[in-house]
Amino acid sequence: LGTTNVILRDKNVIESSSNPPSMPGARLTVSEAAKITIAFLPYNNWVTVEQEEHEIGIDLYTKNNEKITLGTRYSIESSFDRDLYKESKRTVNGSRIAGLTMTKGTSLVTGKFNNLQANAELIIHRKIDLIPKLVILPYDVNKPVNQRIQFHATGGDNSFSWFSGNPSLVTMTSDGIAETHLERFKDNLHHDGSMTVETSIRAAMTRNIKIFKSAYIIFLPPVKLEIVAYNFETAINDFIDVHIALFAMYD
Repeated sequence: LGTTNVILRDKNVIESSSNPPSMPGARLTVSEAAKITIAFLPYNNWVTVEQEEHEIGIDLYTKNNEKITLGTRYSIESSFDRDLYKESKRTVNGSRIAGLTMTKGTSLVTGKFNNLQANAELIIHRKIDLIPKLVILPYDVNKPVNQRIQFHATGGDNSFSWFSGNPSLVTMTSDGIAETHLERFKDNLHHDGSMTVETSIRAAMTRNIKIFKSAYIIFLPPVKLEIVAYNFETAINDFIDVHIALFAMYD
């Protein structure tokens, strides 16, 4: 236990007592471990969904909250439900455990080193699904019309925060409705009237906004209008549905 300095010397540099050269150095401290912590990386959040790659990180600290570097001669013990979290790779000393979340459930995760122990609860939800995944909207340069599109998210913790990749073009409400604002993007048009701007929206879990699902909105000029289904014969005072479809070129 103690502190020392490590100095790097160049054998080709002649040392002078009157004008000693400046040598690069580092400070090395040997200390007892006083605290152990456990984290779920990379988001440092124990709430996630199925089929996500994560890493369990277990670290030791001194009594002054300085992180301790452990070599391969030491060993950190850990335990977790391997049916929920499938380990793919582990460091030699056990301080990092990479893996994949497999299925919905809850698991106690424990890290141990000597007489130190840390516990955490891993919560895995169903994967997030977002409908629709792609929306193609018409844009008429002569008469831009703003629209409202309802998105539906399922899975996760069933509580979502909504975000827009371009809030100037599309804004999101708290219940998943996207509102377009095409009048703000007249400068982003080709001569044929097509939009050069597309954007995305995402639904993120409220308890961990780093876990999300994205959908995409693209603006294209209409090229064809077609009555898809029709019926020329009907009874008097009857109701019929006419399916009118609008098409655009999309690759």
